[in-house]
Amino acid sequence: MEEIRQKTAFAKHSIQSEDEIAFEIEKWSQLWLSENGQKILADRRLLENAQQVKIIEKQIKYTQHLIEHKRKTISKWQNGSAQKIYKDNQLSMLEQENKDLEKKMVDWLKVNQRLLNIFEMMKDHEMTMIFATERCKQRNIQAREECNKIQTHILTISKRLDDINMHNINNTSSSSITLHSEENGLKQK
Repeated sequence: MEEIRQKTAFAKHSIQSEDEIAFEIEKWSQLWLSENGQKILADRRLLENAQQVKIIEKQIKYTQHLIEHKRKTISKWQNGSAQKIYKDNQLSMLEQENKDLEKKMVDWLKVNQRLLNIFEMMKDHEMTMIFATERCKQRNIQAREECNKIQTHILTISKRLDDINMHNINNTSSSSITLHSEENGLKQK
């Protein structure tokens, strides 16, 4: 009997945990789909692209330094008497390495340029979004001002109509009193 109670309690707890997990998932998905969530994601992508650009630039500098070092090494080997025996094989091997490194460097430059273009486009897009947001804020302010003016104008017209209506009611009631008095005076004669 105790075992059944424990299993029942465990099952209820599991259902509550699943409901809590589903609620948390829904809450986080709404956060990421919101405007702020999208800005956070865009900023994150922009940061990742900038980091990639820095890494590639460091790789390019390292490759250029390595190529320069290899060229100096080749120059030393060409002038050394002990190295002249192996000169041709080593030179061709080093030249092939240099060509491979230069190809990699060209590829890295292309990737770097592509990432730089993406980075610039994202910066431009961010500026466009900032300007669009500012224009929307300005329009909202103008719309509120226009609504306030219209509301003031409507209140003025409403007050004037109320005054006219009250004036008409007062004139009608005073003229009807005058008419009733005249009728009573004629009946008494």
